[in-house]
Amino acid sequence: MAPTFIAFASALVLALALTPLARRIAFRTGVIDRPDRGLKRHRAPVPYLGGVAIFLAVIVTVVAVKLADGEGPLALRIRGVVGLLAGAGIVFLLGLWDDVSPLRPKVKLAIQAVAALVPISLGVHIKFVDNPWVAMPLTLVWMVGITNAFNLLDIMDGLAAGVACVASLWFWVISAQHGRFNDALTAAALAGATLGFLNYNRAPARIFMGDAGALFLGFLLSAVAIGQGYSMNTNLGVIAPLLVLGVPIFETLFVMAVRRQQGKPVMMGSPDHVPLRLVKIGYTRERAVVVLWVVGALLGALAWFVVQANWERALLVSGVVVMAAMSAAVRLASVRMEETRR
Repeated sequence: MAPTFIAFASALVLALALTPLARRIAFRTGVIDRPDRGLKRHRAPVPYLGGVAIFLAVIVTVVAVKLADGEGPLALRIRGVVGLLAGAGIVFLLGLWDDVSPLRPKVKLAIQAVAALVPISLGVHIKFVDNPWVAMPLTLVWMVGITNAFNLLDIMDGLAAGVACVASLWFWVISAQHGRFNDALTAAALAGATLGFLNYNRAPARIFMGDAGALFLGFLLSAVAIGQGYSMNTNLGVIAPLLVLGVPIFETLFVMAVRRQQGKPVMMGSPDHVPLRLVKIGYTRERAVVVLWVVGALLGALAWFVVQANWERALLVSGVVVMAAMSAAVRLASVRMEETRR
C-alpha cells in the first residue's frame, strides 16, 4: 500500500503546482471557454488546459513510482502500465486538439476507438467473458462509452473532477484489496490529481479541464474498472464497476433517452443533463454537484459490499439500485427544462 499512498500524495502535489501554470498558459495562448447564448452561460471567460495538469500529474506519478518500486530493466518495470498509459495519451492529445480546434463527433469516436485498441491488444479487457471475440468488442464499447460519459458529465464546476476523484478512491480500495497493484497505483494517482485540480475547479471555477481532461479521466477509469472480474463470492461481483461509475453511466443513458424521446440528435448539446435538472428542481448549483458526489460515494460503498457479498445480497443490492435509478429517471424526466441556463 505504501507506493500507492506515495502516488496519491505525489499526484496531489503535482496537480496543485501544475494547474495554476496551465491556467496562465491558457490565458496567454487564448485557449479559453467564452460564454455564449447557448449552453455556455458562465459569467466570464474561463481558461481550459486543466486537463494538461491532470494528465502530467498522473503520468509522471505512475511512471516514477513504477520505476522506483520495480527491479530489472526499464521496460519490465513499466510493462504493466504501458498499454494503458499509451492509450490514455492518445485520448489526451485528442481532447487537447478538440479544445484548441473542435473536431467532428465521428472523428473523435474513431480516434477513441483506436486508443482503446492499444490496451486491449496488450491484455486489458473484460474478464468475465471467456470468448475473446465477445470480450474484445464489449471492452471497446465499454471504454469508448465511459470515456465519453465523463466528457458529457463535465458541465458544472467541480462535477466531473469530483465524481472522478470519488470513483478513483473506490477503485483504489477495491484494487488494493484484490492485490492488483497496477490498477491501485493508477487509481491512487487519479484520485490525487483530481483532488488537487478540484482546488481550482470547484465553484466558482478558475480553470476548466476541457476535453483533454474529461476524456483522459474517463479512459483511465474505464480501463481500471475492468482490471479483473471482481468476482469473490459470486459472479454478480461484475456489477461493481457499474456501481462505482454509476453517476456518469446514469447521466449518459438518461440524456440519450431524453434526447431520443424528444427527437433531438443524441450528440447535440442541450440542457437535458441530470445536474441541470436538479438545479431546476430547486437545488443550488453547488448543492447539485455535492449531491452527485455523495451518490457516487454511496454507489462505491455498495460496489465494495457487492464484491464481498454472497449472491443473494448482491442480487438484492442490484435490484434496489436499479429501482432507485428508474425512479430517479422518471422524476428527473418530468422536469421541464426550456428555461434552464447553464
